[in-house]
Amino acid sequence: MTDAHRARVVAPVIGVLLEEDMAYDNWDQEYHLTPRGWITGSSKYFGKVDSEIPRPDDAVETWNQHCDQASGWSREYKTAEMIWHDPAKSEAERNALRTKFPKPF
Repeated sequence: MTDAHRARVVAPVIGVLLEEDMAYDNWDQEYHLTPRGWITGSSKYFGKVDSEIPRPDDAVETWNQHCDQASGWSREYKTAEMIWHDPAKSEAERNALRTKFPKPF
């Protein structure tokens, strides 16, 4: 088999392998802490906006939960981070709300 022939045969196989190497699951979900409790916000699936929901006017914090899973048989890796907070609210006020309303994630 010549190198040119090998390239024509192997290239399509490599393309299939690369497609299968993509993540099985990858999503982000925002949650907004308000005086009324946690409100579900915008979400993304594989980096593309799935649903866009504006931050409530009375939001005190916004958190993003991220989930990544390499395959259907592998473990899900979930992380959460605060991505915004109302600078007019003290840390003590925000802590009190988090105590009153435990995180949904």
